Amino acid sequence: MSAGLLQQVRHTIREKIVAIRTSPVARTTFLAALTDGFNAVAGLVYVIVSTGLLYRYLGPAKFGVWATVFSLTAALAFMDFGLGNAAIGALARAKRRGSATLVRTVLIALMIASIGSGLLILVLSLTALHFGSVDALFGFKPSEISAELSAFIMTFAVLLAASFPINAMGQAMRGLQKAWIFNCSRMTGYIAATFGVWLGQSMSASLMTLLLLSFGLQLLCNAIVGCGVLIWQTRHAGQLRLSRIRRFIGRMLSTGGSYVLFNLARTFGWLLDYVLVIRLIGPEAAAGLAIIQRMYQVVTIGYSILSSALWPVYAYLISGHEWRRLRTLFLAGFSATVGYAVLASMLLFTFREEIAQVWLHNSVLSLTTAYGLFAIWYCVEAAGSSFSVLLNAKGIVTRQATAAVVFASVSFALKLWFVPLYGLTGLVSSTLAGYAVGFVTLLLLIRKIPLFRGR
Repeated sequence: MSAGLLQQVRHTIREKIVAIRTSPVARTTFLAALTDGFNAVAGLVYVIVSTGLLYRYLGPAKFGVWATVFSLTAALAFMDFGLGNAAIGALARAKRRGSATLVRTVLIALMIASIGSGLLILVLSLTALHFGSVDALFGFKPSEISAELSAFIMTFAVLLAASFPINAMGQAMRGLQKAWIFNCSRMTGYIAATFGVWLGQSMSASLMTLLLLSFGLQLLCNAIVGCGVLIWQTRHAGQLRLSRIRRFIGRMLSTGGSYVLFNLARTFGWLLDYVLVIRLIGPEAAAGLAIIQRMYQVVTIGYSILSSALWPVYAYLISGHEWRRLRTLFLAGFSATVGYAVLASMLLFTFREEIAQVWLHNSVLSLTTAYGLFAIWYCVEAAGSSFSVLLNAKGIVTRQATAAVVFASVSFALKLWFVPLYGLTGLVSSTLAGYAVGFVTLLLLIRKIPLFRGR
């Protein structure tokens, strides 16, 4: 039986290799999956190397400010109004029709709208900086806001605004079935940013120079590839109509509404944690939070790869009404995802002091009493991610967004109460309580939906 099974596996692998060689769709999918894995590894290497270098060079207080400012990149993601996600479907439909003019129209509409959202972010950021809201945001006294910090935040605002159209072009590459190009550009950006951090700390650069050498170089690599794809895709197209461009902008904005709602929930659920910690406790606590979360990226990247690999398989089984196989695969995937998260979290918790000494030349992790609760946090998050993939494959999105809003409301309210009293322990406890309430809400919303059979 084992010999027959081995022969069947070999035959299946041979068929897949032939399909990759002969089918453009299979080849594109394979390249996207392969480069996505390499991109995740490159991102993890960048986080590990840059965190160690920056923490040792800047010190806990400045590194806490650095991490808090960079957390705004994810916290303000909803400000793209879901344009990139909406453009994926629009570009895929235009490419399927074979209309170069339609593809060009969608790309131009996407660029105009994303540049507009970037300019909006820039105006809001510079206005807040001009009227002195930085001290209110980070909890500093006005006398503590140096010229270096002001220049750093202003430069970050400019780069953040520039990242919106650049990231939109990355999403456009996915819609054009060129995700592997986007992944390669991101890998190059991570490598350039890692080199920039090393170069900056070796030459004793200021915060603004470090930012330009890391985030700036990363965006430059992505921008070069994005502009190249934009020019190539629009080189042979008919005359554009302004009315059609306006119509596509309106359509993409309306389509991205649920994405904006979900990202808003994420923002208030956990992406504003750095701002709360640095405002209510101090920059050293924000540095400790950044170190712990960056260390646990080993866990998050691992289960993210597992979950993303299962999504298309779930969708395939659902489309074929293979409910028994779906249930079996989900249980196996859920067990593997949670098992990996538990094992990795236990190893990180056990060797936290040794890792901190080698990585940071500091025992900051051994002083953080909430470190064990963070391990529970990421195990719970892994379980939720695995379950969410099944719901996404079933098309259950709106109910998830509603549960995410409930989670965000509960956790954010608790954090305002518990963080000043219990520090990082209160932060994690509030997040776990929000997860529990959000999960119960989700179960109530989907209680009448059969997950392992047709509706």
